[in-house]
Amino acid sequence: MNNFKLGVDVVSAHNLVPKDGQGSSSSFVELYFDGQKYRTTIKERDLNPVWNESFYFNISDPSNLHHLTLDAYVHCHSSATNSSSFLGKVSLAGTSFVPYADAVVLHYPLEKRGIFSRVRGEIGLKVYITNDSTIKSSIPTPAVESMHANNHGLVDTEVNAAGNKMANPLSNGKVESERHTFRHLPNPNHQHHQHHSNGFEDAHYVTKYEADEMVSGGPQPMKLVHMHSVSSAQPVDYALKETSPFLGGGRVVGGRIIHKDKTSSTYDLVERMYFLYVRVVKARELPAMDLTGSLDPFVVVRIGNYKGITRHFDKNQHPEWNQVFAFSKERMQASILEVRIKDKDLVKDDFVGLVRFDINEVPLRVPPDSPLAPEWYRLEDKKGEKIKGELMLAVWIGTQADEAFSDAWHSDAATPVDSTPAATTVIRSKVYHAPRLWYVRVNIVEAQDLIPMEKNRFPDVYVKAQIGSQVLKTKTVPARTLSPLWNEDLLFVAAEPFEDHLVLSVEDRIGSGKDEIIGRVIIPLNAVERRADDRMIHSRWFNLEKPVAVDVDQLKKEKFSSRIHLHLCLDGGYHVLDESTHYSSDLRPTAKQLWRPPIGILELGVLKAVGLHPMKTREGRGTSDTYCVAKYGHKWIRTRTVVDNLSPKYNEQYTWEVFDQATVITVGVFDNNHIGEKGSKDLKIGKVRIRISTLETGRIYTHSYPLLVLHPTGVKKMGELHLAIRFSCTSFANMLYLYSKPLLPKMHYVRPFSVMQVDMLRHQAVNIVAARLGRAEPPLRKEVVEYMSDVDSHLWSMRRSKANFFRLMTLFSGVFAVGKWFGDICMWRNPITTVLVHVLFLMLVCFPELILPTVFLYMFLIGVWNFRYRPRYPPHMNTRLSQADAVQPDELDEEFDTFPTSRNPDIVRMRYDRLRSVAGRIQTVVGDLASQGERIQALLSWRDPRATALFITLCLVSALVLYVTPFQALAGLVGFYVMRHPRFRHRLPSAPINFFRRLPAKTDRTNPSFEIPSSIAKDSFIPLQIEGNETQHGKFSTPSIPYAVTGSDVNYNDKDEEIVNAVKVVEEQLQVHRSWRSEKNYAACDGRGIYVYDMPSMFNKDLVGQCRDMVPWQDFCRYFSNEGLGEPIANLGKGWFQTHQYSLELIFHSRVLKHPCRVYNENEAKLFYVPVYAGLDILRWHFKNVSNDVKDTLALELVKWLERQKAWKNNEGKDHVFVLGKISWDFRRTNESPWGSRLLELDKMQNPIKLLIERQPWHVNDIGIPHPTYFHPHSDNDIVSWQLKIIRSNRKNLVSFAGAARPEAKDNIRSLLIEQCSSSHMNGKCKFLNCSSAKCDEPESITQLFTESEFCMQPPGDSPTRKSVFDSLISGCIPVLFDPFTAYYQYPWHLPKEHDKYSVFIDKKEVKEMNVNVVERLSNISSRERENMRRFIVYELLPGLVYRDENGELEKFHDAFDVTMNNLLERVSRLEATEKG
Repeated sequence: MNNFKLGVDVVSAHNLVPKDGQGSSSSFVELYFDGQKYRTTIKERDLNPVWNESFYFNISDPSNLHHLTLDAYVHCHSSATNSSSFLGKVSLAGTSFVPYADAVVLHYPLEKRGIFSRVRGEIGLKVYITNDSTIKSSIPTPAVESMHANNHGLVDTEVNAAGNKMANPLSNGKVESERHTFRHLPNPNHQHHQHHSNGFEDAHYVTKYEADEMVSGGPQPMKLVHMHSVSSAQPVDYALKETSPFLGGGRVVGGRIIHKDKTSSTYDLVERMYFLYVRVVKARELPAMDLTGSLDPFVVVRIGNYKGITRHFDKNQHPEWNQVFAFSKERMQASILEVRIKDKDLVKDDFVGLVRFDINEVPLRVPPDSPLAPEWYRLEDKKGEKIKGELMLAVWIGTQADEAFSDAWHSDAATPVDSTPAATTVIRSKVYHAPRLWYVRVNIVEAQDLIPMEKNRFPDVYVKAQIGSQVLKTKTVPARTLSPLWNEDLLFVAAEPFEDHLVLSVEDRIGSGKDEIIGRVIIPLNAVERRADDRMIHSRWFNLEKPVAVDVDQLKKEKFSSRIHLHLCLDGGYHVLDESTHYSSDLRPTAKQLWRPPIGILELGVLKAVGLHPMKTREGRGTSDTYCVAKYGHKWIRTRTVVDNLSPKYNEQYTWEVFDQATVITVGVFDNNHIGEKGSKDLKIGKVRIRISTLETGRIYTHSYPLLVLHPTGVKKMGELHLAIRFSCTSFANMLYLYSKPLLPKMHYVRPFSVMQVDMLRHQAVNIVAARLGRAEPPLRKEVVEYMSDVDSHLWSMRRSKANFFRLMTLFSGVFAVGKWFGDICMWRNPITTVLVHVLFLMLVCFPELILPTVFLYMFLIGVWNFRYRPRYPPHMNTRLSQADAVQPDELDEEFDTFPTSRNPDIVRMRYDRLRSVAGRIQTVVGDLASQGERIQALLSWRDPRATALFITLCLVSALVLYVTPFQALAGLVGFYVMRHPRFRHRLPSAPINFFRRLPAKTDRTNPSFEIPSSIAKDSFIPLQIEGNETQHGKFSTPSIPYAVTGSDVNYNDKDEEIVNAVKVVEEQLQVHRSWRSEKNYAACDGRGIYVYDMPSMFNKDLVGQCRDMVPWQDFCRYFSNEGLGEPIANLGKGWFQTHQYSLELIFHSRVLKHPCRVYNENEAKLFYVPVYAGLDILRWHFKNVSNDVKDTLALELVKWLERQKAWKNNEGKDHVFVLGKISWDFRRTNESPWGSRLLELDKMQNPIKLLIERQPWHVNDIGIPHPTYFHPHSDNDIVSWQLKIIRSNRKNLVSFAGAARPEAKDNIRSLLIEQCSSSHMNGKCKFLNCSSAKCDEPESITQLFTESEFCMQPPGDSPTRKSVFDSLISGCIPVLFDPFTAYYQYPWHLPKEHDKYSVFIDKKEVKEMNVNVVERLSNISSRERENMRRFIVYELLPGLVYRDENGELEKFHDAFDVTMNNLLERVSRLEATEKG
């Protein structure tokens, strides 16, 4: 039952517009939500009315809450005319609703309804969500007439205010009478330290507002509002969260600041943080402390437990430090500041003197005040008496806006690991400016008069050009005249100031790997001409210098006649791409004279990070030393490092000029790995990108961004980063003008680079920027620059390829939808719509001048309609869109592989084959497109002379007809013909389509005949045709694998080629089965009927009637009741039955009889179900002494009966399906075994599909489906309830095993597992349920054992599969498998290919050879991995593994029967399409 309600407390309004003509208003409020409308009482003649009334709306669908909107309209009631006038409105999106515990009263500014509305004031509302079943929705009663009566979409259920003027049942019984505005919502930072330090309550530096706030009872915590993207459909934990923090300018609500006071600050996008600043300048006349008459002084600044230490000076009585210390207000623990001077000694530092300060007396400094002047303070001893020596200090209270903030030592960045000045340097906040980059274009024209080293041969010469680490070469040309010609362009990247020279060397290729330098020239880049356009650069000749000279001066003196002809320039008309083109933060050209004026200002406030993942261990606990880096344009910023904190607060604000709105700012979070024990690299935590064009002008966006990172194990949330960002436009006209300009500078289009050149130059640019920023202090390291610049974004990724494909499909989904709609119009699915389309088409044909206006008006209306659904927050990473939530482990491993690869050859070969498979599909699509284009060309190319003659004759006739026929009449005739009624259509393709398909293409000229090598043909052959064609037994002999009967091992690494090939065939068959999987639900059938044969009772009902003597020691009748579900189990509750594993035939039969696609005319069917209980037939003869002929009687009778059926003859049984409730081996009796029948060995039984609880691995038409378990839910609620129960279950056992030893089977590992489980040192970890007793026949015992265990061991028994595997899965117990045939090769429709998501595999060979202890191996699996696997089992697999009660109904879930039938219908559909093709 849905008890969710939306509570709205209408508290008060303030400063309303007078509308009654007497300077007042009689106001009331109307609330609209989810088709419901309520109204408050009318407050007569009051511009500041107080209601304190509560209303409760029913929420029809909580999952759709974020699409809904709460509208509050304030009206003025006129009693004279009984009418109302508009005073203002407020609209609150569903994404802003919070639980009652988080709700506060907020005063929202009233908004206009139209452009001419006159509105002022604000309304106080408290909006929250509750699921308290005791609260009833408000009772609708008649009220005054509403001006919104024309809103027909709303249910006119108004509430009498007298019935709602009551205390909120969720509150503490207090009626809120005090008006609270946004100005009275305090800064969350203030709540942590009111009781720690009295110093910060001094009125000298605390504003009046904050002082009043402290007196009034303290602040309230910041409230988070979860925001869910409409299209993302991704987990809530990965979604963006809108926040309403209290920043320096006031509370941010809806992107606007409600100012707390008249004062303003440049730091209005961060929370104002107070610091105690201490500037230690210098000392003089310090007393001598050593025998040498001097001292080694340093200063210790201490407040509470925090202390900062300056560097020390050797033998100096007049030291100068000029160092600043900043102590955070939040961490202050004392009211006295001590500044001590000490003398550095080897054993113990000597005390020299101190200066004390009372925090209450420290002055407040607020920029733009000038810096506080330092003063001389006389030193005191420990007793407080004055001594020799003075210390110059400046002590003041300030905020992060202070100039000393960035260079100061910070208490929240102090680390006990390393407090040296070097460590302090790497944790400071800094601003970096990346160097200005230039493209260097070197056009090598020719060389003259070369003098080779060897005189007896003509040289093969090339030119090698080098700038720094960049090296490029021209092609090698033979110099027959000793004057070679190249005329090649080489491109480099260089950074100002130019430190490297251009070095050109002409080299002779003597042999492989052996080159000799003929001559070289060194050209300083400062001497190279610069250009900003495409003008010609005058060429220059440069003399080549002898390579033997080393000294530069010597090189200048010894010239010789060889020279080289060059065009050199620094191209400033390009933008040097140093980041991914999709996420560029700057698009300006290098030449400054081409820069346009800025269009706005971008302000970023880095507030804090929460819930960060520990990146290192320190003192036995996980921690992180984090800092943030932001990049936009040439300006990089780095916040200070907050040490040893998983929820750091930065509160630093930065500003950039914006030159183009089509740019992106990137903010990354990193772990500083250079504090204390120096690490190799700073670790990446995550990053956030915000596109400027998605930001509204002047709005403040305060959101908490999840730091989502793709790891080799999948997508992972590393924490959340809280940012405030604002884009202010300084030139709206320039900003609009930019939309008409090209994205990149002119030169990119005049002389574009190739894709290879762009990638190469970008790589070089990133290296140069990383090298330059790495030389700053503190350095911005290479790994940081590369991560922020997406240096690896061009590498291959299967995930990104899938994401791009689905993006493309989404892009064309509108076109496909229009095509489908037009197809429905043509088929007259809705006659009224079709007639209207005909009328519209006729109007457009008669008035063609209306076509373009209609199209543009339609787009205008769509845009206006979508305005109300526009995004209200910046886009963020979408795990569904990026395919990060569905990526396969091997695809992730491939994405994280190095380039070139570092994986072993087998994996590389597998990936190469996969890539070939994908490329093969693309190749087919491209070939089909090319064929269609070639057929178009063939119309006039006379490849088919008869077709071309027909076509040109038709063209001539068409020209004559079109000449004499009005175009409008012809267009109307064609349109009506296309949209003609289906009665006038034929099912066969039309004549033009047939004519076009018969035209020749060049396909036959591109596919040469070749023979497949016999080894390949043998290894890849599948014995049964995929779509049910006849079996060709002669081409493949099933390997003799004794495992099928005796349980011997099948090893992946077995050198027996026959076994390896057999396993390969099994894997290929599973791939075929998976290709039949359907995502559709064929409940609508769509022409895919299922026909159920009404067979003689000997094949089914009579077998059930023999249930009492089927097994001598057991009565099977109790298992066959309830249509095969068995008797209910009262102890386990609703949905639990005594179901036997051999009851599957009865369960499927009863379900398929009620399938919505069932038809009663076999001519309408696409799938034929044969309800034969062949499993029960085997069971009834197994314990009786009868011959094999008797056992095969029913099978032979079945084949005879089927051969008489017309439907069977039509398709040779390919569209028939059998459900067999036992394992495949039972129906494939061999001569060596008396067990079972030969039903599936009969030739006529090879084509149909057989559904079994265990398939035979070598037959593609054998398909495994889950064993029936004891759980058969009646409804969706039964599944959800069970999911919640087992996910919360107390699993006190690490491992469990339910089974019995098999001492007669030598190769069985059960005895070894029982021994490991029962060993003394494993007590408390493993529980064994001995099935030699009857306990395993009790579902209660099995279910209890599995719901209390983390892992359930599932070794093979008489056959590879076990019903216990599915019992453990539906109990949330992770199965431990020892052979792939137990599950991996059995159930491709119900279990995913990624086996490690739901199971643990341990090779049974290792167990037999005593190389592994299973319990110890499982204990090494982390609890996080276990939880992830269990959640996947419970929420993803469980619904598709159970068979629901036939009398029940599932709406949200598909059970195992639904999955199976949908896939069968999909297979039949594909088979039909193949036969038509």
